[in-house]
Amino acid sequence: MDLLLPPISASLGAMVSLAQKLDALLDTEHTDEMRKLGTRLLELSKARDPPVTARIWMKDVRELSYDMDNFVDTEEDWIYNMSAFMGRVKEANARYERYRLESVPSHTDVFPIINHCGQKTDLVVGLHDKGGAVDRLCHLLTDGDEQLKVLSIVGVGGIGKTTLAKQLWRVHKLRDYFHCRAFVRTAKKPDMRRILRSILAQVRPHQPPDASEMGDLIHDLTEHLQDKRYVIIIDDIWDTSVWDVATCAFPEGNHGSRIITTTEIEDVALACCSYQSKYIFKMEPLSVSQSKELFTNAVFCSGKEKSPQLDEVSDEIIRRCDGLPQAIISISSVLGSQREANAVESWEQVQHFLLTSTTSVEILNFCYNSLPSCVQTCLLYLGIYPENYIILKEDIMKQWVAECFIRAPTEKEKMEVAGSYFDILVNMGMIQHIDVDYSSEFGGATFASTPASTGLSQIRSLTFIGLMSCFPSVVEFKLLRFLNLHIWSDQPSTYFDLRVICEFVLLRYLQVTCSDTVYLPDQMQGLKHLETLEINARVIVIPSDIVHLQSLLHLRLGGGTELPDVTGIPRNVTVPSVANLLDESSSPPKSVMTIELLPPICRIPEWIGQLNNLCILKVVVGELLRDDIHILGGLPALTVLTLHVQRRTTELIGFAPGTFNALEYFEFRCGVLRLMFEEGAMPNLQRIKLGFNSHRGEQYDRLLVGIEHLSNVQEISGIIGSTVRAEEYDLQAAESAFKDATGKHPSNVNIKRTDIAVEEYSPLEKQHLVRGKHPSTSSEQRGSQKQESQQAIKQNAHSNSQLINRIRDDKKHASVELQNDPPASTQKRIVFKIADTIDDRGKSRAFKALSKLHGIDQLVVDMKEGKLTVVGGVDPVLVVSALRAKFKGAHLISVGPSTQVIKPEGRASVELPNDPRSSVQKKIVIKIVDITDKRWKSSAFKVLSKFHGTNSVAANEEEGTLTVVGDLDPEVVVLALQKARLNVQIVSTGPHIFSMGEGLMNKPEGRKMPGRNPPEGQQKPESNPPQLPHSLIPPYSPPYRPPPYRQHRHEVH
Repeated sequence: MDLLLPPISASLGAMVSLAQKLDALLDTEHTDEMRKLGTRLLELSKARDPPVTARIWMKDVRELSYDMDNFVDTEEDWIYNMSAFMGRVKEANARYERYRLESVPSHTDVFPIINHCGQKTDLVVGLHDKGGAVDRLCHLLTDGDEQLKVLSIVGVGGIGKTTLAKQLWRVHKLRDYFHCRAFVRTAKKPDMRRILRSILAQVRPHQPPDASEMGDLIHDLTEHLQDKRYVIIIDDIWDTSVWDVATCAFPEGNHGSRIITTTEIEDVALACCSYQSKYIFKMEPLSVSQSKELFTNAVFCSGKEKSPQLDEVSDEIIRRCDGLPQAIISISSVLGSQREANAVESWEQVQHFLLTSTTSVEILNFCYNSLPSCVQTCLLYLGIYPENYIILKEDIMKQWVAECFIRAPTEKEKMEVAGSYFDILVNMGMIQHIDVDYSSEFGGATFASTPASTGLSQIRSLTFIGLMSCFPSVVEFKLLRFLNLHIWSDQPSTYFDLRVICEFVLLRYLQVTCSDTVYLPDQMQGLKHLETLEINARVIVIPSDIVHLQSLLHLRLGGGTELPDVTGIPRNVTVPSVANLLDESSSPPKSVMTIELLPPICRIPEWIGQLNNLCILKVVVGELLRDDIHILGGLPALTVLTLHVQRRTTELIGFAPGTFNALEYFEFRCGVLRLMFEEGAMPNLQRIKLGFNSHRGEQYDRLLVGIEHLSNVQEISGIIGSTVRAEEYDLQAAESAFKDATGKHPSNVNIKRTDIAVEEYSPLEKQHLVRGKHPSTSSEQRGSQKQESQQAIKQNAHSNSQLINRIRDDKKHASVELQNDPPASTQKRIVFKIADTIDDRGKSRAFKALSKLHGIDQLVVDMKEGKLTVVGGVDPVLVVSALRAKFKGAHLISVGPSTQVIKPEGRASVELPNDPRSSVQKKIVIKIVDITDKRWKSSAFKVLSKFHGTNSVAANEEEGTLTVVGDLDPEVVVLALQKARLNVQIVSTGPHIFSMGEGLMNKPEGRKMPGRNPPEGQQKPESNPPQLPHSLIPPYSPPYRPPPYRQHRHEVH
């Protein structure tokens, strides 16, 4: 048995892994039998088309290898109890001889890939020629016709339909012409809710979809696109039913909107175009000259010229590809891997293998057979994902390593080998490369089952992608080495219990991405083999011993990959206890290679400077000081660094010579940008991304001192946010200052505008901000301001941890921060205009937009006027930032002192005037049986905010009661609360009189409201009816954002 093969493979099972472990056997006879069995399995695996008897024998031997490997890993005294397995080994060897399987010919005519060149992954020929496909379609898309047009691209598989659609997506002319756009891919069994939510998320990026039902999604899409010029690309439609549903969401209008579809089926193309054939673009195969150009560019990726001796054979190979770009690229990838010395012989061998009339599928089969067995295993592994599933390259690489498909001396080299395998598959056209931000699609499981021949106790690897209600119990999966879960909830307010994983002692890889709360075990130190721990979900308690996992290589808490709820929209993920956990505990193992901490930590821990194998570091910190940069600068292997700083920097952050020697990508985001790069710092840096906010009247000096010293940087990106008080000229000043600061550097500079970044202020800075004077304009204040204590910083970071959003590279974002409730003396009355009128959906969105802020005492929504009045001590900057995430046109009307009545102790409510519904409302009083869980009020408010019929919600924390007023069914309300795991019971129900003119609730007959009723004998005034007590908004989590440094996604076919 060749021990240079990977431990686990599709052809050999666990035979290589087992051979390494069985060296400890003292019984020579048993050892010889195992080696004989492994050698025979290896020889048969090389057969090109083995007979059925050989296939059955190989399958049985692979299953035997897995059983033996499991036994060795789980039994301490396995070395003395192998006799039962040795009987099966001898029986397998006897069958091999009885069936005369040695006569099966090996696959001697295989055409192996010898080496791999780094060719381009997106080769295009002819599409951009004058009068070519891109020009013709761009003309149709922008011809000035104001009616909605549907253009359909049709052609056989592998002809380049998706490539053409992607080229259109990238045309800058089209980006500027249309107001909004979206790109989605379907599948043979599509999830239409997922597709519609993906479209809605892209055309309305500042307002993530709240709806999950088809009717609501169609309504929201139609409403948003009604008055806009939009372009939608729907790729790979297989059935007219997909178009029948999708077209319901696209208003026709008269704004010049366009829809582009791609399909292999001409009838589908006709249906999309309303049977107007003039709008069908039929793709033709490449001409001979175009085929030769594509073939030459793909084979000679290093720029070398083709030898004249290869002309004749290359012409024949090109002819057999029949003008299909995918076939040409796949074949050229194989040919380009051959050594030049025997190039002619190798090319003739390829010509011999290809039939005179070869289909694209046959060429792909030939390319698959040319792959090394280890790469074949990696490709077959991708079959666990649904069709057109989006996969992060980094995740797949770690999964291949965790599954033991890769062999290399060190963990870093294993990742490098896995990356090279991935590139081979991309360049051969077997994995589609995606480098744009259009897609957030996920597949879905409608059910989950285990093959009848497989016992649960035998399962070593489990990947589940789908709904929580379909997830099987994993209690019996005791032999799991690999657990990858992408789960979203299909029921409100559920949770996902994973405490059983502490029993999976062989576990090496754990990734959990979930739209609901995940319960992890209290202790995980028993998982001594765990190498990858990625939690992308809300977690109540982080196990206290995760930093002591002795084999840990990759740690990600609080985010990572993108998970939609049901159909494609990511949610916020937070890990509340991370800040204290990592600040106060000892460091992870020195072997750790990746740390991603999205919940904020107070400062950069000193122990990070001891992690010499650390390659990727992504953290959100409360504040950043010069000493922190010194801690990070000496890490010898650090290649990717992302720093998001919440506290505004008050000092120039400098990077000294000789620091960050291995760094290739650097991202830094802070409300204020003050960086200095000395000559000799970051010598290998290639890309840098910098984000900051524009402020009213700010003087942008010393933004980037010495950036010209970063001589190897090829791309500089600036992301500038606009704070509430900043005007257009402030944004322009910030952009101009950034251009001036980077003007000395020769690389390309890209600047994008976005919403404001997280920006915390000290108490003194907040006072200046309330007075209308930005702290950055006061040099005296900057000089006199003292740093807060470490304890205060920790407390603030912990309170904000639930609101830190994942921010993806090149995607817009909006974040707000939690602040402590201000004293009553700072109460303000703030009026916003958010729309011309507000309906129930808009009211619900306003609820959720402001649910993240503390300091709100009262919220009043004027549905007719489209106004929102906020009373409290909350900062107007934070309020308008949160509103703009839901209402793009939201703006501040006025700010003044509050005259609100002081709230009674322990009471909270929400009021909504001018509700157009019936004046007879129900008043439902509900008792919360168990109020020991301090989260009961938050959970209840979150549930009740989803009911459009809710007019007010009052929570009495002392008594543990909820008073709900509105057009609601009490049984439905109680059921929803019970699904949120609240033990509730109805105290009373009855009518409640609701004033249509004012929208304020009158008190029940015979009941006095403290501080509201006039003295006896006095008439209660008819005007200015009483307002409800102190108002709070139900808590709501902001949308989750993926990591910024991961630029490329990849799609599997």
